[in-house]
Amino acid sequence: MRVWRCRWKRNQVSFVSSFSIISLLLYIWLLWDTDKRQLAACNLEERLLRFMSPTRPTVLVLSKTSFEFTKTPNISNVTCSGLNECLKKQDVKWRLVAIVKSPPGNFQRRNKIRNSWGSLRFMYEGRLDVVFLMGKERSDESKRLQKEHDLNEDLLQFNNDDAVKNVPVKSLAELQWASANLDDHRFILSTHDNVKLNPIELLNYTKATMHKMRKNKWPEFPLVCPYNQLKTLRVSRNKSSDWYAAVEHFQWLFYPPACTGGTYLISAGVAKLLYTESRNILSVRKGNIYVTGLLRRQIGMPDKMMLEAPENVILDSEVYTTPTNTSRKFNKFWAQTLGLLSKVPQCICNPNDVLNKEDVLGKG
Repeated sequence: MRVWRCRWKRNQVSFVSSFSIISLLLYIWLLWDTDKRQLAACNLEERLLRFMSPTRPTVLVLSKTSFEFTKTPNISNVTCSGLNECLKKQDVKWRLVAIVKSPPGNFQRRNKIRNSWGSLRFMYEGRLDVVFLMGKERSDESKRLQKEHDLNEDLLQFNNDDAVKNVPVKSLAELQWASANLDDHRFILSTHDNVKLNPIELLNYTKATMHKMRKNKWPEFPLVCPYNQLKTLRVSRNKSSDWYAAVEHFQWLFYPPACTGGTYLISAGVAKLLYTESRNILSVRKGNIYVTGLLRRQIGMPDKMMLEAPENVILDSEVYTTPTNTSRKFNKFWAQTLGLLSKVPQCICNPNDVLNKEDVLGKG
């Protein structure tokens, strides 16, 4: 009886110890960062799927047809008076081209960009050019759009419908044009016309990232996400979802990490690599997932070369998206920015030297 009681006590102690250890591990697990826990679960599920899948995922080839551009920008030509003289005085060491996706009818939004962050053309040893990317316009917009392009020479139009569902197509047209017209050492900012950028912080961060690239000995300029990253986005099999992908097109459960907000910064050299791979990888509905996620992984750029820019690079986009008159907020923002510009060498393009907005773009 005494022996049996000792064994029972020993087993009881062993059970309590095991339970304590399990409880401690569970507590540590719960304290662990939620994002890291989700990412670990995603990676585990992805590995199990690869292990159980007898074949590699099917890759479908896109059409080899290239886009035709009906309007192209002249980024080497300066349409603002006095800007050429200012640029000649500066030591331009690098150039950034902002490609802004803008439907043909968004005349006011493009005009606001030209009057604000798009008017800054030089700062921190870098030159900034702005190009507006769009598809086909409606027949009643043709004359107005042609006048806008004749005066500004900053429109990039391709032969496809300009619809929300065609955003991935716009991304491919953007990569095609950049691959053919920009040298590898230029930088490309892909964004939309409802995004309000802080040009000072954008150029400053681009310059700082170049130093980081050299310090880390990266072979290429990294992919910068001005908003943030989607690290654990599950693929939807619901055809009505924006995140839909058919199993035969993309069999994995999760998309690779990608930039959010449809805005990202890359080098023209990386853009050429992405465009080459786009000829072999089927697109998904979200252009940012396709370019910064699927294509990025395909060219071999690791996740650690995806950087999140400081929050102040992108400001609140309310001045572009609200239906009410927000000109006061817009003017206040740019007035504050102009005050900061006076502290460093800079060149600014004044759109008033180029066009009369009411005559050419109208009041709508």
